[in-house]
Amino acid sequence: MVSMDYTKIIDALNLSTGRLFAFCIVVVLASSLVLFGPDQVLGPLGVKEVGSKYEPFPGLSLVLSGVGTLVTGLIYLGSMVRSKIGRFLLVKNGRRGLQNLTPGERVILRRYIYSQSRTQWLRLDNGVARELVSERIIYQSSSEGHILNGFPHNIRPWAWDYLSAHPHLVAGD
Repeated sequence: MVSMDYTKIIDALNLSTGRLFAFCIVVVLASSLVLFGPDQVLGPLGVKEVGSKYEPFPGLSLVLSGVGTLVTGLIYLGSMVRSKIGRFLLVKNGRRGLQNLTPGERVILRRYIYSQSRTQWLRLDNGVARELVSERIIYQSSSEGHILNGFPHNIRPWAWDYLSAHPHLVAGD
């Protein structure tokens, strides 16, 4: 009795959207060639009889792979649009947040802008730094740090650009 490893089949089916899209395109092209290709092309390939003898199978594969191509294409476009909208909203809301900084937040962000450095070492027990991280203005750039100096935190590129253009937002009181 032959045993079958179903995990390999499942792993093969776990394709990324891009790979599934490419696979569907190849199946669409192959099915279209078998169904609608000229005899001069199908004859040398040895599939001339396949299109006429087994017509439902290439036709079914054409329809299913066409639907697969359409669905994966829409999923890809949807993820791109969702990503762009998410980034737009992050920057828009982040800029609004930069207009209403607390004095402690200004101190931390001022050090980035005035020292022209995109990285600062901040302690994890610093509540103001944690708030800036949660607002997605800065982020912890490494999991390796120092017990006294803290961990490296980088300012996000959109925040760097905005604060560099508007340094009065972090000016001292």
